[in-house]
Amino acid sequence: EGAGRMGPPPRREGYMRAAARDFRQPFAHRLRWEHAVNSWSRLRLALQSDANLLEADVSTGPLLAIPGYEDSGQTSVVTSQGGAVIMAHYPTERKSDLSLERFVQTVLQHNQTMAVEAEESSAAESSSKRRSAGETPGAQAADCRLPFRRREDCSEDVSSADEAAAFRRELDKELDRMASQSVIPSCAGSRKSSGSGASSSSGRTLGGRKGIKLDFKQFSCVEPTLQYLRKVGAVRRLGGHLWLNADVFAGPG
Repeated sequence: EGAGRMGPPPRREGYMRAAARDFRQPFAHRLRWEHAVNSWSRLRLALQSDANLLEADVSTGPLLAIPGYEDSGQTSVVTSQGGAVIMAHYPTERKSDLSLERFVQTVLQHNQTMAVEAEESSAAESSSKRRSAGETPGAQAADCRLPFRRREDCSEDVSSADEAAAFRRELDKELDRMASQSVIPSCAGSRKSSGSGASSSSGRTLGGRKGIKLDFKQFSCVEPTLQYLRKVGAVRRLGGHLWLNADVFAGPG
């Protein structure tokens, strides 16, 4: 009796939980974004920042050459009218030195480099652990409140109140740091990365693999972009972290 009973279906992992795990964050609200990555200089800085996902705008217009980079003023991704598909926030921006093709390829190459470095680091860490096998058990216990810990190291029992308090303290520190710098204010917290460089006062890992979000600003760019993304296997190579957003139709409001 009861042999035919079935328990509840296994709980599926939603995207945000999976994204937090993939980017080694304990919670999804700790994922960082870099916005308006619409130029070569901004892309280079974003790749060295602690952002997990890079957002950029897709338009068509003149593609400017990057000094010192051969063929940087050319792209194979064009609209049906022959216009270059570029990264620019149309209509306020109508030209760019960064093509969609260079943007995607640069991120993919960056991620490949990060994967190799992570593999080498993991091998070195395993070797170090074997050498220090006599270390006191528990000395390397994970602290789930630290955003650079792996999610699998953390207990699912961390209370939302504790996490909210820890996150608030980090945001307060970040806002204080930003206020003391003579730079243009930017979004704080998970919506914006805290800067670029090789180190972070918040303890977050800089560089690291990136996901992509593309905001289409002109309809003519949609089809050539999708064709190119399929051609290079972008979804697979980005681990599924490819967001597409379209602002291409006029409508009410």
